[in-house]
Amino acid sequence: MLLLESPLVEIDKSIAFYTKLGFEISQEKDGYLAKENRFAILLNSSPSSKAAIHLYNAEKTKSFHGPSGILIHLIENECPYALGKKQSILGNYYGVSLETDSLENSFNLRNELGYKGNYTPNQGWIELNKAGHHLSLHQTNQCPHSFFNPSLTFFNAQKNKEIIENIKQLEVPIEEEVIFSVEEKIAQNIITKRPWWSWLFHL
Repeated sequence: MLLLESPLVEIDKSIAFYTKLGFEISQEKDGYLAKENRFAILLNSSPSSKAAIHLYNAEKTKSFHGPSGILIHLIENECPYALGKKQSILGNYYGVSLETDSLENSFNLRNELGYKGNYTPNQGWIELNKAGHHLSLHQTNQCPHSFFNPSLTFFNAQKNKEIIENIKQLEVPIEEEVIFSVEEKIAQNIITKRPWWSWLFHL
């Protein structure tokens, strides 16, 4: 199982952020868990916490920084946290996205960790999968919008505008609106951001 970790900054605002988006919140020994039925985020209250990816059922427990600069915790044990019972309002979850200076090094590392996919560097990104967990690797500066590393990605096709409007009505902080049509002037993608974490939406 893959678990995401985010430093817990401004507890009340952080919990309000996830609650508005439809996450269940549970208090854990390390802080809080923001969870829905597809993934969970550990909001770690430790002063030493960093944005990180936890991979459970690993061959050996160790921590290191990957080529993307993100901290990776490999843990031999089963994940101690349960997922939530319902989905958030964010739509069709498409996994974790990482921006990296070296697609080759990031691809090789993920292969070693059991992720499968084709090495296709010419398009500027690579898609990998492990037991249903999708991971996208992006070459640095290839995305036409802000990129917060790591990000969670949601593809919602025609429903994206409706979901974006719902998020705006909830007054969730939006870092960037991506508008492709000058005439229409309606955001087709948005990036929402809370301290140390971001959500990336694609149409």
